[in-house]
Amino acid sequence: MTLDIRHLDRLQPYLCQEIPEVMPARYVQLVIVRQLESHAIFTTEGDELTTRKVRAGRVDSQVIPRLMMSNRKVLATERRLGKETLRALGLFPETADTCYLGKQCGRCIDCILCGFAALKGLGNMNSRVLTDEGWSLCARSGFNTDNVTFNAINERTRGTGQALGDTDMILPGTIFVSVTTLKGATANELLYWLYCSHFTRRYGADASRIGKMRNHIVGVVGSYVEALSSLDLCQRFYDAVSDATDPESLKAKADEMVVAALSDIKLNGYVHLTHTETDEVLTDFLVRYGKGDGLRAWLVQANAEAEAYAARKSKKVKGEEDTEQPAEEAEVDGSEGDGEDVANDEA
Repeated sequence: MTLDIRHLDRLQPYLCQEIPEVMPARYVQLVIVRQLESHAIFTTEGDELTTRKVRAGRVDSQVIPRLMMSNRKVLATERRLGKETLRALGLFPETADTCYLGKQCGRCIDCILCGFAALKGLGNMNSRVLTDEGWSLCARSGFNTDNVTFNAINERTRGTGQALGDTDMILPGTIFVSVTTLKGATANELLYWLYCSHFTRRYGADASRIGKMRNHIVGVVGSYVEALSSLDLCQRFYDAVSDATDPESLKAKADEMVVAALSDIKLNGYVHLTHTETDEVLTDFLVRYGKGDGLRAWLVQANAEAEAYAARKSKKVKGEEDTEQPAEEAEVDGSEGDGEDVANDEA
């Protein structure tokens, strides 16, 4: 299947033709502006909202408390959407205990791209999706967080009694900035992760009730280094539009902020897809392959690419195990002989 998508060919120097066994320095980075559409709870330690004191901007040197989205939880949430999509379209049997977080198959596009722990016959694989913490544009304050109490409802009177507890929540409208990096990815893997990033809608604790979020991918950068970071871009946006209340203000500044960040590290020889060009990539992809039979046909092709890599990896691991086996047996025989010699000496 030929991918007829505008601007995708410009990223080819930083994409792999097939999934690599030895990782090359080819990076594609997604710049993402996220806005909450409901209350949310982002915690990593106990019940406290994850907050870190960092510099406000590149120009503004004051230190402020920023809300933080954990990179590990973002990755897990977006992976979950990918696996659910594969299952819904029949690439996994819906009724079978097949490939979910905690029990990966090690053969599908999600496992091969995002990694898996040691599996028999396959070894292990590191994730090639390198996530970075997401940072709130503005400081934590009473304008973006609140302490919310919750009560039990009396089923007979329908009234509420004494509050059972309370929790700190992040308020709707809060904006976060983050960067996701793909290392050594193919074009299909890039499009797969664009799909997952664009359509994942719930993050954080109690995601069945809260945590609704909209993701805006406002730029793509291909290079031979991991050039951009979430915090650096967040600080640049803060200097430019610290009072922004909607993503459109950040979208208007995104191209300028990305170019400034790349210029500051004196990076040459990169490809930068602007906000408009990134939107055209996503639009072309979703129009052609974003639904129904088109989505399934594309996922079958992308998944076949991953399965072919898994077959090569399995063959290689099996060959290494067969080579190691005689050496292990010889080592065992040698240790038993040493034991007999020691026993004879003692006698």
